[in-house]
Amino acid sequence: MLMPCNYSLTKFFRMLESRMLFKSVTYSTSVSMKLVGKRLVEKYRHLFWTVSASTCIELMLEKFKTMSCIENALAKARVIIEFVRNHASALKHLTDFVCIQNLVKPSKIKSIVPYLTLDSIVSKKELLKTFFVSSDWKTSGMSTLTEGKQVAGLVKNTFFWKEATMALKASMPLVCALNSVYNTNKPQTGFMSKIISQAKGKIRVGFNHMESQYLPFWREIDEIWKNHLHVSLHSAGYFLNPRYMESSSSDPNIVEDMNLCMMLMGRDPCVRDLVQHQLKKYQTKLELQIEKHRKRKQISGESTSNPLVNFPPETWWSIHGVEYRELQRFAIRILSQTCDGASKFNLTRSFAELMLTNGDEQIEIKALTDLTYVHYNMRLQNFDDSREKGITIDEIDPQSGWKYDLEGHK
Repeated sequence: MLMPCNYSLTKFFRMLESRMLFKSVTYSTSVSMKLVGKRLVEKYRHLFWTVSASTCIELMLEKFKTMSCIENALAKARVIIEFVRNHASALKHLTDFVCIQNLVKPSKIKSIVPYLTLDSIVSKKELLKTFFVSSDWKTSGMSTLTEGKQVAGLVKNTFFWKEATMALKASMPLVCALNSVYNTNKPQTGFMSKIISQAKGKIRVGFNHMESQYLPFWREIDEIWKNHLHVSLHSAGYFLNPRYMESSSSDPNIVEDMNLCMMLMGRDPCVRDLVQHQLKKYQTKLELQIEKHRKRKQISGESTSNPLVNFPPETWWSIHGVEYRELQRFAIRILSQTCDGASKFNLTRSFAELMLTNGDEQIEIKALTDLTYVHYNMRLQNFDDSREKGITIDEIDPQSGWKYDLEGHK
């Protein structure tokens, strides 16, 4: 369950007292906010406190920007972008300019604009190299400018392209992970551990499994994952996701987190024992189903992929967990949790502040609180995830986004 920053604190603590499973998602990694979370978790043992997944991945990408190889590549890319932008009117008559002018890639996620743009530059490497050695370029007045010489030198510089390629090997898996989290309105608790693990795996493969190259990036990811994003709820969600249960059940850390969630969420020891018993039966049945599916596929010569990949995990449990009632309830409660906070769903604080400061009498305050609660939940239910459909250039100024992210200020 999501607690946006504008949620009624009275209702929030009332729900905590009722010992419901509650997950609080914050966008702050400040020491003071972390202390608040720690104290709440100590007092309410069934409360899970974490930082928004998209915020954490953005922090990872920000950390990457401070690493020399990526910092240098982005700075040099900005030199190219600034030159093309500042001399657009003079360059437009040159033959290939129409192909290189749209180097900046727009995105509503400002933190990934520099990486997307660097990827765009690398994808047009040969075109840029041809452009800056062409006769049109050499005979233009811009080739004699200091900035022109600098950009032409960068494009011809082999080390720049190596540096840019290395930066993309490290950053693009996280960019893809951030898009995966940001561009969906589905609960991600059952996938978060896998998303981060896959991003790390892609980084390692990108660097040909050379530890000296990929480990520095892994350390930055692990620091934020361990300190801000990871909670036992993510491991439990990963464990209970049918498509991953087969592999996750052999990881002792994940199993330990799963058991911890059972302890925190289950007040009745008898119910906990029942869930454990049902879980073992369910695992055995699931493994048999997957094995039968694989054998059928092998005989027919078709793909042997996991048959569960097309089912959202919470939907799978709703349909196929009916014979394990207690386990089904436990799984759905976990897998229905979000990993992002209020901002993603366009929930603003102003409405709550307006409503919750108007009531004077107790009955009026209760009515306004309930109305606020209904308003935000309707906003969540009717959320239009238009970001999945992509955006047009007109929706965002790509130049300002690029400058914002590289210079660190608006």
